Amino acid sequence: MFLFYMVGSAFFYGFYKPHFYLRKAGYGGIGDVLIVTCFSCFYFLALVSYVRCVLTHPGVPADNTEEGEKAALETSKRFCRACRVLKPDRAHHCRICNTCILTMDHHCPWVANCVGFQNYKFFYLFVLHGFMGSTIVAVLNLFLRHGDMERAGVKQNSQFFATFGMIIASAMSVSLGLFTALHSYLIGIETSTIELHMYGCKRFPYSHGLYRNVQSKLGESPFLWFLPISAVTREKLEENQSRVSILTTGQDGRGGPPSSPTVSGRYTDAETPEDVRVEIGEGHPGGFGNVEMKSTPTKTIA
Repeated sequence: MFLFYMVGSAFFYGFYKPHFYLRKAGYGGIGDVLIVTCFSCFYFLALVSYVRCVLTHPGVPADNTEEGEKAALETSKRFCRACRVLKPDRAHHCRICNTCILTMDHHCPWVANCVGFQNYKFFYLFVLHGFMGSTIVAVLNLFLRHGDMERAGVKQNSQFFATFGMIIASAMSVSLGLFTALHSYLIGIETSTIELHMYGCKRFPYSHGLYRNVQSKLGESPFLWFLPISAVTREKLEENQSRVSILTTGQDGRGGPPSSPTVSGRYTDAETPEDVRVEIGEGHPGGFGNVEMKSTPTKTIA
């Protein structure tokens, strides 16, 4: 929230007040009104998306504690030993949240929450709208006229916040721009940050075409894609919770489809020298610092 305050202060004291409080030629025209309108929309949407991302639970597997372990042993389905539940496809256990997360993308310290099935859209919109808003402030900083804030009656401490906020906005524009590009790419190929590390840039087993991929993340209606309105229905949630594949010989249990490669990446389903199930008991790959991978023998499924 501090960053929202700083960027908002930079826009208000650095652009709005000088352009609408000073009686100068070229100030306060239609162009300025459009800039204020665009920034206000992006700022509001980013703020709402951020709050919803923080407050929305990413989603957990269905409670199957009693029959989960038995089903895992009998059918060799993915099973989380920490949560004692069957792990749906694409679900992973987060050590920080201490629970399995549906379609987990990553644990984000900036929102103090995991980003997963139910709140991924809000995370993406927060990054996207935040990038647009901070870029507007960063660009306006290039055209700021020296002395305008003083002539508009902006106090010294407010001028400091405005200047510091413009620096922060410039840095956020670059960083959020990179995040926007990355997650736009991930949405386009229907994969997550974890799966990108698992499969690299060669395999996209969940992709069903660009348009359907975007619909699966942002919702069915294109008119609601860029609004912080949930794209998850009860039917989609139940379907995601119940999608638990049976591991066959050579599968690694990390949440991929039946053709997932093993951890080493050298063996196919038919070539694996021994049957292993790899449980990501805690954390996930991808450099987030909370990975613990365990291998346990399991029986061969005929």
